[in-house]
Amino acid sequence: MKLTIHNDDAWKAVAKLDDDSIGALVTDPPYLINFMGNDWDKLDDFWKLVMSKMKHGAHGVVFGHSRTHHRVMVALEDAGFEIRDTLMWLYGQGFPKNHNIGKSVDKLNNKKREVVGKGQHTNIHSFGK
Repeated sequence: MKLTIHNDDAWKAVAKLDDDSIGALVTDPPYLINFMGNDWDKLDDFWKLVMSKMKHGAHGVVFGHSRTHHRVMVALEDAGFEIRDTLMWLYGQGFPKNHNIGKSVDKLNNKKREVVGKGQHTNIHSFGK
């Protein structure tokens, strides 16, 4: 059995492959999160290209961000892939880093908290002489 690992820009690497040449796919593609307004993580046509390169009956493992895995799966299905199973890596960290739920509940109920003390803030400015 011949095994080839491609470590390249996905579009370029897949485009170079022959049709019906991929026996197994393991990939961690961009997560469709529209990072900082960029379009590089939009993969609508990419999965159609990948599907044309897959052998009949080939399987794949495609990672997706926990927040947008549904978009990756829809894109895969739209390209003709069949979703069999889903594994998810859930983690308890990331943005937002913290959230005071008590303050949020008060805000929803239009309540204001009692001020129990005030700290002093000191602004130090250094000006060259």
